[in-house]
Amino acid sequence: MATLILKHSLKKDKAFTIRSWFANRTMQSQCFGACENIFPKAHLIYDTEAIIFQRELDRALIEGKSIAPDHLADLKNREFAIMKQADTVLVVSEADRKTVLEGLQGKRVAIYGHPMEANENAPGYESRKNLLFVGGLTDAHAPNVDALELLFKRIMA
Repeated sequence: MATLILKHSLKKDKAFTIRSWFANRTMQSQCFGACENIFPKAHLIYDTEAIIFQRELDRALIEGKSIAPDHLADLKNREFAIMKQADTVLVVSEADRKTVLEGLQGKRVAIYGHPMEANENAPGYESRKNLLFVGGLTDAHAPNVDALELLFKRIMA
């Protein structure tokens, strides 16, 4: 999945914003490199969605496994290398913001979570039924899979 949003003009001599998110970090890095060459005045925004090296570390801790320090350092270095290419890094929490700023002092980091407005006219709980879960389930150890397992094994059991 990839999202690339171009705002303003696509002329090379105009400034505009490129916001991108790629599930594959290699593609992300290549995209930024190409955008810098084609649109040198573009403002590149990297939308983290999650801090991957932190997610991997948290997963290992939850599963009671260790993660090799050199593997963790490699993940962290690759992720920060991509962030360095961006003019602005978007994160979803204050904790993620602090993590990015610790690794990249002076980088512009903004928090942009998943804002949703409450529906004041939503039906009450007694009239609701069924469940729709929207999320990627391609990795057996992904956070969405963990959430569904928790839901079915502990909450709905």
